[in-house]
Amino acid sequence: MVVVNKRLLSVLLICLFPFMGQAATESVRLQLKWKHQFQFAGFYMALEKGYYRDAGFDVEIREVEMGTRAVDQLASGQADYAVVDPGVLLARAEGAPVKVLASIFQHSPLALIVRKDSGIKDFSDLRGKRIMLVPGLNADIDAALGVSGIAAGEFIRQEISFDIRDLVSGKTDAFAGYVTDQPHQLELMGIAYNILHPKEQGIDFYGDVLVTSEKEVVEHPDKVEAFTRASIHGWQYALKHIDETIDVIQKKYNSQNFSSSQLYFEARKTKEMIESDIVPIGYMREQRWQDIADIYIAQGLLPKNFAASEAIYQPEEGLIAIVKEKRWQLVLTALLVLLFGLGLHSMSLRRAVRLRTVNLQQSEEQLRLALAAANQAWFDVNVQTGEVKVSPEYSSLIGYKPEEFETSLQNWMDHLHPDDHDAVLEVFQRCLASGESASMEYRRQTKSGGWVWMHSIGKVVEWDKAQKPLRMIGIHRDITERKKAEEALQESELRIRTIADFTYDWESFISPDGKLIWVNPAVEKHTGYSVTECMEMPDYPRSIIVEEDRDAFNKSLYQSLTKHSSLSDYTFRALHKNESIRWMEASWQSVYDNQGKFVGLRISVRDISDRKKAEEVLRQSREAHEEAQRIAHLGHWSLDLVTNKLFWSDEIFRIFEIDKNQFGASYDAFLNVIHPDDREYVDKTYSQSLETRKPYNIEHRLLMQNGSVKWVNERCRTEYAEDGKPLMSLGTVLDVTDRKQAEEALRESELSLRQAQATAHLGSWTQDMEGRITWSDELYHIYGVSPDTFTPNAESLGSLVHPDDWPRRQSWVDTCLKGGGVEPLEFRIIWRDGDLRYVRGLCELIRDANGKPNHLAGTTQDITEYKRLEDQFYQAQKMEALGTLVGGIAHDFNNILSGITGNLYLARRYAKGLPKAVDKLDTVEKLSLRASVLIKQLLAYARRDMVMMKPLQLAPYVEEVIKLLRSSLPENIELHVQACSDSLTINGDDTQLHQVLMNLVNNARDAVTGTKNPAITVELEMFATDELFISEHPYFKRGTYAHLSVKDNGCGIPDEHIEHLFEPFYTSKDIGKGTGLGLAMVFGAIKTHRGYVEVESVEGKGSTFHVYLPLIEAEAPESALPQQPDSVEGAGETILLADDDANVRETTIEVLKALGYRVLAAENGEQAVELFRENSETINLVLSDLVMPVMGGYESVQAMRQIQPDVRVIFATGYDSNGDAHLDDELVIRKPFVVEELSRLISQQLEK
Repeated sequence: MVVVNKRLLSVLLICLFPFMGQAATESVRLQLKWKHQFQFAGFYMALEKGYYRDAGFDVEIREVEMGTRAVDQLASGQADYAVVDPGVLLARAEGAPVKVLASIFQHSPLALIVRKDSGIKDFSDLRGKRIMLVPGLNADIDAALGVSGIAAGEFIRQEISFDIRDLVSGKTDAFAGYVTDQPHQLELMGIAYNILHPKEQGIDFYGDVLVTSEKEVVEHPDKVEAFTRASIHGWQYALKHIDETIDVIQKKYNSQNFSSSQLYFEARKTKEMIESDIVPIGYMREQRWQDIADIYIAQGLLPKNFAASEAIYQPEEGLIAIVKEKRWQLVLTALLVLLFGLGLHSMSLRRAVRLRTVNLQQSEEQLRLALAAANQAWFDVNVQTGEVKVSPEYSSLIGYKPEEFETSLQNWMDHLHPDDHDAVLEVFQRCLASGESASMEYRRQTKSGGWVWMHSIGKVVEWDKAQKPLRMIGIHRDITERKKAEEALQESELRIRTIADFTYDWESFISPDGKLIWVNPAVEKHTGYSVTECMEMPDYPRSIIVEEDRDAFNKSLYQSLTKHSSLSDYTFRALHKNESIRWMEASWQSVYDNQGKFVGLRISVRDISDRKKAEEVLRQSREAHEEAQRIAHLGHWSLDLVTNKLFWSDEIFRIFEIDKNQFGASYDAFLNVIHPDDREYVDKTYSQSLETRKPYNIEHRLLMQNGSVKWVNERCRTEYAEDGKPLMSLGTVLDVTDRKQAEEALRESELSLRQAQATAHLGSWTQDMEGRITWSDELYHIYGVSPDTFTPNAESLGSLVHPDDWPRRQSWVDTCLKGGGVEPLEFRIIWRDGDLRYVRGLCELIRDANGKPNHLAGTTQDITEYKRLEDQFYQAQKMEALGTLVGGIAHDFNNILSGITGNLYLARRYAKGLPKAVDKLDTVEKLSLRASVLIKQLLAYARRDMVMMKPLQLAPYVEEVIKLLRSSLPENIELHVQACSDSLTINGDDTQLHQVLMNLVNNARDAVTGTKNPAITVELEMFATDELFISEHPYFKRGTYAHLSVKDNGCGIPDEHIEHLFEPFYTSKDIGKGTGLGLAMVFGAIKTHRGYVEVESVEGKGSTFHVYLPLIEAEAPESALPQQPDSVEGAGETILLADDDANVRETTIEVLKALGYRVLAAENGEQAVELFRENSETINLVLSDLVMPVMGGYESVQAMRQIQPDVRVIFATGYDSNGDAHLDDELVIRKPFVVEELSRLISQQLEK
């Protein structure tokens, strides 16, 4: 039975089927020891470049959470791998099952940082000082202090604040920090510093190490190796591609917001700590780990028997390496093992060994050839016996044949150059003591007695049981040519420096690691700092650069140092020692030795402050020019007629509202912006200008993208070649939109002014000091003259002003000319046709800026219509006064008539049986009632009566009114009445209709005055509308109307007056002959009756007014005069009578008693209220006058209703009660009243 080692089988399967591991990725958690920064760059790049993915891992990189440790996350299973420090040995001793896989940092970046001005130069100077330390991470620092003879109690231990400003401010003397981080912060702050690293005392800890759990190592060794290889691969890429790595960190992992300069600084220092150019990344030795453990043991942090090897992962490298390298050959072997057993498996292994031997021999030969080609040789020294093995190439480097060269350590020492012997020996001994790599350059004597320069690098690789150095290996390299080149370079630099010392420019030389090698004296002229001060600057030239420019400068310089590139015309600001700021322009060039090796940058800096000032002046001038164009909305352009290239200034782009970045400038493109209606005009104008060689000055429109329009003024001239060919057109574009709008606004304003002056009949004029007069258009209309035939001056104006008013007007103007204040002047003017007009003038003396009289300015307004309105207003006031007078007379007269009618009623009762006497009494009563009608007509004339609509037979009513009006007409006027036989019943107010007829007849009377055979005709007929009439009068309603017309043969009405006839206060009559209210009253009254009024007139022949009133079907009494119904007797009811007129009161008492009523009488409202209060239970009705002294009738009734709300009331009044809204729901009887009507109203009220 064949037993196959399981681990071997797994290796074979991986070799056979590598794709099996790539079928799916496995999630892996990598815990960092701190926050994201360049310190972990290799892990980032392994993830970003896909190295983890290719190894079969899906990796999550976690930065530390404050208060936790990466090793604890690993031990608890919350992470699969972790980045920690050598303190992992302590965790291992405490029981954490962790294994170290690789050492990323060959040296710990943790060191003590001190201020350079503190006087602390090494660890021995820290006695009694304050030191800020990181808890749990200070073993190497404590050991270094111990080696320096400083015990734990001989310094003041402070817990770290992680704030480097504590060192700057003096809160501590030494600060434990990473050399990859805090020093850069000090450089930014301009603080000089020293670094005290424990390795200076022989204490050299590893830095960051990659660890995993012991369980992971046991159960998944292949996974562990794959993850470690991918991580190291990532670190190799990161250190070779620093720029790319920093970009990745800044985009994805910059949780601390580090600047690029900070990351570049950290990258450079990290590379120094890793030493990737000396040892492979991840390299570590068990002995060195034990040395670290011994330091922890000495400090009591680890048990004495602690073995560091327990914490180190040591894979079985030999067999696995061979298997993986020769996996395809072993495929067959594995198959044979499976088929034929262990014997065949052994045969395949021997074959693999033989093949490996051959390959090793081939590799050795290839190495030998490579060493020879590179002038290098290897050596292997037994430092205890002095025995030396060297490759054959070494003998040829110093002129020997291999067989004649003695290989011993002593021989090597004896052939060193005397000047180099002691230095080489010191380096060699330090290498043996520290175990660090040794690197030395020295001169070695050749066989011929000459000297060659050698560069030797060696490292102790083996120790004896006493831990003493046993074996050192390394390489020798011939650097003679390089040294010659360096000497030549130094000579060249000396020459350059000699020249540079006498140049005005600030020259300096920077080494590849960024250190200042030399600087010329001109630096002091530029910066104020001497050469010595610059050489002592730790961060030259950063501290001389303005803070805002430092990071950018440092990045550019670092990129040139790492990429060996040059740079020209880099501008920055330098901070002079006197704190002034100077503009500088730098250029640097990469310098190489004869072997092509980069040796540094030569930097040349020139002060360009004056140029910058000139540029700033030019910029300000350009900006001022552009600002001036912007303010003036003036842009300039040029058109190269050879290339058709169009240039616009920024202001033209703003005027045209075009994005300069999106505009393809050309003449055709320019035309596209022109308004379509102006495009042909502009193009034609430009073409003609080219042909005639004459400049042009035009205005045209632009059509904006949003549809708005702009106006521009464009000027252009063209330059021509000697042969007459046009070369270049130059022009300007001025935005005149505001001016155009202002001109349009002015035009509209002038038009509005002219219209306003015409509407207001207001004209303006000026008169200069020489008497020259100018008029506005309206002033010609006011004076009734034409500007074509009339020239205003003192003489011609005098012919238009009324002779009686001319002296007064001239005196008024003269007073104004003398500077005196004048009031508005009203005077008369006479039109050429004799029409007299009234005008009002204003005048003011205008002075110039010096106060000297310049001219007169004034206005003249036609106030003729105003004068007429004023007269009409006065007439209206007269009418109002007349109405008030008539109202008072009507009251008194109605009271008298009331007394008469009451006594007539009583007289008829007493004269029963005397027919003649009764007949006479009836006549007297009719006359009294006619007198009452006359009073109503007076009230209607004075517009004091209220409208009382009722059925009215119009034909007999018109005839009756005409009889009354006939007496008011002059005898020479014929009045004809033509009324139809139909009664024509309407719903109307007899008083208003009486006023309508009176106004129309009176107007006709005035119109025929002066007419030969004057005649007025009044006609009344029935009129039915038809389709033709309705089409011509759409405002009429269909139906039948009473058509009343008043026709005269008088002067007629001019057409321009007809549309104003029915306007209040409008009249065509002379002033004082009309109120302008008559026809307005007619129009209003007819509208009240739901009718229509029209006028026909021919000037010189007469006028006809047509009134249309709608007919109703109800019948009406034939006469408008009141009828006399029979009286209604009472039954002893009590009536409270209140009237201030004694005659009326006494007569009414007697009438009421005669009707069968008991009467209580009061002479005013107050007495009436008292009587009512005393007799409210017996009083059946109150008959009260409205207007009484002490308390009026309405007020007294309201007081009675407070006593008895349902009291019955009849109001009697001799006044017009129209318009009294509070009487709308009351029963009112007008004085004089017929006793029979009063008795009927009393009876109706008592029956309610």
